[in-house]
Amino acid sequence: MTNVTWSVGRGARYYITTLTSPRGHAKCHTLDTHCLMGCITCGTNYSVNLETISSTGHKSECKYRGFSSNPCCPTSVKLYRRANNSLRVYWRSLGPQIQNHTVELYGTGANYTCIAAAGSIYCDIQEETCGDVYTVVAAPVGQNGIKVSFCQPRTYSGCNIVSVTSPSASALNVIWSSYAGASNYLLDFRVVNSTSIAPVVVMQSAPSTQRLIQGLRPGHVYQVTLKVFEFYNVVCTDTETTITVPATSQITFSKAISSTSIRFEWSSVIGADSYILFVEELFSYPVKKYTWTFTTLSGQVDGLTPSTTYNCYVYSSNSAGRGTRSNIKTIMTLVQPPTGVTLVSTGKSTAKVTWNSVSKVLLYQVTVKDNDNLSNAPVIRNTSTTLMDIINLEPCSTYTVGVSSVNVFLVPGEPSEVTHTTSSEYLSNRINLSD
Repeated sequence: MTNVTWSVGRGARYYITTLTSPRGHAKCHTLDTHCLMGCITCGTNYSVNLETISSTGHKSECKYRGFSSNPCCPTSVKLYRRANNSLRVYWRSLGPQIQNHTVELYGTGANYTCIAAAGSIYCDIQEETCGDVYTVVAAPVGQNGIKVSFCQPRTYSGCNIVSVTSPSASALNVIWSSYAGASNYLLDFRVVNSTSIAPVVVMQSAPSTQRLIQGLRPGHVYQVTLKVFEFYNVVCTDTETTITVPATSQITFSKAISSTSIRFEWSSVIGADSYILFVEELFSYPVKKYTWTFTTLSGQVDGLTPSTTYNCYVYSSNSAGRGTRSNIKTIMTLVQPPTGVTLVSTGKSTAKVTWNSVSKVLLYQVTVKDNDNLSNAPVIRNTSTTLMDIINLEPCSTYTVGVSSVNVFLVPGEPSEVTHTTSSEYLSNRINLSD
C-alpha cells in the first residue's frame, strides 16, 4: 500500500490515478488530491499516471515514472539456537537481495538488534541467550535508509528442554517447548565419559513435546540432546545433563543393640549419593515414622521405644531422587533395663542385689565383673526373680554388678550397673552367685 499525492488541478472535478508495472496495476478514483493505493506489489517499479477530469469531461494527463514500492519483507523467517547458545535468524528474500536487513529480537529478558549486509540471508545475535521467548522482526532497509515498518513479527521460544526427570532407575522423562514449524524431534541419550555404552536415540513426531525413555542405566549421568527437524533439516538444538536415580539398595544386616537403638547395614549401588533409612513403629496409630540420612553403608538409629516392633527399609538417593524402596525388615528393640538396682553388703564376702520388675521380661541376667582383675571372665547367672545373692567375693576388690532384662528370644538388653567394693577381712579364690 502506498499514498500518492498531487497539487490541485485548475478546473478539475475529480482525478484518476493509475499505477502500472509488468507485475500488475492499481487504479484510484478520487475527488481529493491524494489517494491511498492498495493491492500493489512490494519491490516493484511502477509508472504513475494521473488524469484530471473537468466538469465538462475534458481530460488532462500527467505521467511520473520511476516510483518504487518498498522492498518486500523476507519470508520463512527462522530462529536457530547455536551450539554456544547464541542465536541465528535466517530468512528468504524475494527478488534480488540488494537491500540491507535489520533484525530485532524482543525477549522477556533482553532485546537485541543486528544488521545484515545486502546479499546476506542470516544475522547472528552473539550474546549468550538461553530459555527465553522472543518476538522476531526481520525487515529490509529501503533506499532512503528507513526500515520497512509493515513486516510481521513472529514469536519463537527456541528449542528448549523444559525438564528432565527420572521416574525410575532406568527411565528419563523429557519435556521440551514446542517449536513452530517442527515436523519431528530427535532425542539422543549418551552416558557421559563412556564409549562402551551404546547411545539411545528416539524420534518423536510433532506436535508432541514429551517422551518417556526406558532401558537406561541406573545411577548414570546422561547428556540429553534435543534436535528439531523441519523435514530433513535440523533447525535447532538444545542439550541438558541429568542423572538417573540409583538402583535399589537392600538392608543386609539389622540388629537391636539396646532397648532404644538398632544397628543397620545396607548394600552399595552405583550413582547413590546417600541412603535414606525409614523406621516405622508397628501397631501404633497414627504410625510413628522416623527418617535418617546416611552417606555411608551403615548406621545406627537411637531414641526408639523399648520392646517395640519396627518395620525398616532403605532408599538409595541422588540428585535425581530416590530409587525403589528396599525389602522390609522387621525387628524388635530389646527390653528396657531394670530400674532401682541396689546392692547391699550382707557379710564379709557376700552381697545382695535387688531391682524393680520390668514388663515383657522372660528372665533377668546378672553379671559380676572384677574391676581389679580384668583378665578374669565375668560371672553370669540368670534368674526369674528380682533379687540375687552374690557370694565368695574377693577382699579389697571393686566389682561392677549389672542387671539386664532378657526378652522372649533370650536376648539380654543393656544392663543397669552398680559398683561395690569389698572389705579387707575376707579372702576367697572364687566368686559365686546364688539364687
